[in-house]
Amino acid sequence: MLNDIWVEKFRPGTMDEIVLDSATLEYFREKIKDGKIPHVLFVSAPGSGKTSLAKILVKELGCSYRYINASDERGIDTIREKVIGFAQTKSFDGGIKIIILDEMDGLTPDAQRALRNTMEEFSENAGFILTANYKNRIIEAIRSRAQIFEIVPPFDGCVKRVVEIIKTEGIKVSTEQKERLMSLIKLMYPDLRSIIKCVQQYTINGSLKIPEKLSQVVFPSKVYNLISENKSANEIRKYVIENELEFNSDYLLLLKGLFEHIFDQDIPEDKKRNSMLTVGRYMESHQQVMDFEINAFCCIIQLLQIIN
Repeated sequence: MLNDIWVEKFRPGTMDEIVLDSATLEYFREKIKDGKIPHVLFVSAPGSGKTSLAKILVKELGCSYRYINASDERGIDTIREKVIGFAQTKSFDGGIKIIILDEMDGLTPDAQRALRNTMEEFSENAGFILTANYKNRIIEAIRSRAQIFEIVPPFDGCVKRVVEIIKTEGIKVSTEQKERLMSLIKLMYPDLRSIIKCVQQYTINGSLKIPEKLSQVVFPSKVYNLISENKSANEIRKYVIENELEFNSDYLLLLKGLFEHIFDQDIPEDKKRNSMLTVGRYMESHQQVMDFEINAFCCIIQLLQIIN
């Protein structure tokens, strides 16, 4: 059944298959040759390959490891019962042991403080591979104990991977669809996982059939229309929340769609410039906030003031 889901079927299993920048790729290939890696923290937007890279590393190192999804197991008991128990013993063959803490920015502050002590105390027995969507949610004591890597797949590499998948599946792509495919990739980059999901979704009877207006583009245009009609902030917020399925609850994608839509509008240059700068600032702050919806709503309030 998993072979019918492209993100699983084409999940990278080796360093040769993963889409990474050349410097990061070369660094970890050297570490694999050395047979060990330092504590590392992979940070990036969802769908960029953090977890795949972590699993490839332990596979190619041939070491024993434990995988923990920290967004599901968030508390201090996870550190006490699952991490410390694994880290405090040596492996049977005397080799390195690795603990993968996936989405560890979901750990509670108490759990993160306990993890800091564990990383220090058992560093001779175990290495840690940590992944996170938001670096600012990780305490400084942990960040200072790990080498931090921003995992951003190169755009050309994402295009190449999608083309490889299309060819492997024997999908027909018309000239018009090639243009729409590039638009889709640009819209969703660097979330390669979501790009692949969408390409499969729009593959019908062996042909790629991406609609002329993607839902991720259409919905931001609807939000913009409400803003330009000077609807109340509360009315717009209610509309966005009730229709989160239209943009998969991805508020960064919503902001990006707003930016692109504003760029195409025939409005006074000062309003266009200030609106785009405002959306850009809120796209930046998206990585720092605790609530994505509130961040996007604050952006909409400012756009109401600028455009009307």
